[in-house]
Amino acid sequence: MTPSRALCLLLACLVVRVAASQQPRSAAADARTEAAGRVLLGELSCTACHAASAKQALWLSPKMAPRLAGIGSRACAAWLQLYLAAPQDAMPGTSMPYV
Repeated sequence: MTPSRALCLLLACLVVRVAASQQPRSAAADARTEAAGRVLLGELSCTACHAASAKQALWLSPKMAPRLAGIGSRACAAWLQLYLAAPQDAMPGTSMPYV
């Protein structure tokens, strides 16, 4: 796990913990917090390393891998080299880590 991913997970845990500690909460606020947590779990692809229970697997929506079919017609070789070498420079905000 990269340091940036570890930091994201730590921040996500802190956000959920702080949100859960706020009183009083409405059912609608609880539902929004729960939905946001589910999206976060999917976006961070937590289940790539951590096993989900059968019940959790029903509602988790892990982030899908990028479509690579036809990539040669959508991107040039120079951009692909840059993206693989320095993903954040080629596409700021991408979830592709530096490797």
